[in-house]
Amino acid sequence: MLIDAIKYTHDTATYAESIKTPTVDVVKGGETETTIVYLVKANPSTATLKYKQLFGPELVRTKHYDHF
Repeated sequence: MLIDAIKYTHDTATYAESIKTPTVDVVKGGETETTIVYLVKANPSTATLKYKQLFGPELVRTKHYDHF
C-alpha cells in the first residue's frame, strides 16, 4: 500500500479472528472478499494498493467505501 508516498505493508491484525476472514478455496471464476489491515499515521490524502501477482487469478479491486 502506498499512502502519501510512504510504502506500508499489511499488519498482523489482518489475520486476527475478530476480522473473521474466511478460509476458502476460490475456484476459477469464483469470488471472495477479504480485509487487509494497515496501520497508518493520521488521515491519508492519497492511497494506492499495488498487488504483485506471482501466480493464480487476477485480483480486481472493487470500490465499496468512499475513504479514498
